[in-house]
Amino acid sequence: MNAARTLELEHSYEGPFELVGRGPNGEDLFESAQRAVASPQDVEEKLEINTVRWAVDREGRITGSAQFIAPETYDFISAKLSGHTPEPEAGQDYRDAFVDVTFTGGTRRFQAARGEAKVEAKLYNDGMSRGTIRGVVALDAER
Repeated sequence: MNAARTLELEHSYEGPFELVGRGPNGEDLFESAQRAVASPQDVEEKLEINTVRWAVDREGRITGSAQFIAPETYDFISAKLSGHTPEPEAGQDYRDAFVDVTFTGGTRRFQAARGEAKVEAKLYNDGMSRGTIRGVVALDAER
């Protein structure tokens, strides 16, 4: 029996984000492109966060989706996002965001990928985000 392949995520990332509209219930809609800027460990698979789309409702709840791309093969892992972003303190130039990430499969060699991670990020008023993601993805997960 082969041991399950897992991918441990512990990365810092950054990238621009922008408000792209309003949803049907008045929520703010955002899109972002991210890249990994540091990894404290060597991992078998290299993944970059490619596309992130999320909404923030009036209570600060976050919902959305993301794709994590392997740059060498363009295989990707899909993820769903849920979390919250509290109101910033007066004069603060960023919002904190706390997000749970649920990995839901992907393409080719990542088709069976399943797992969870947590993101802590700062969304700066100048349109840049910076944060960390920590979690584990089982690449050979049973469906």
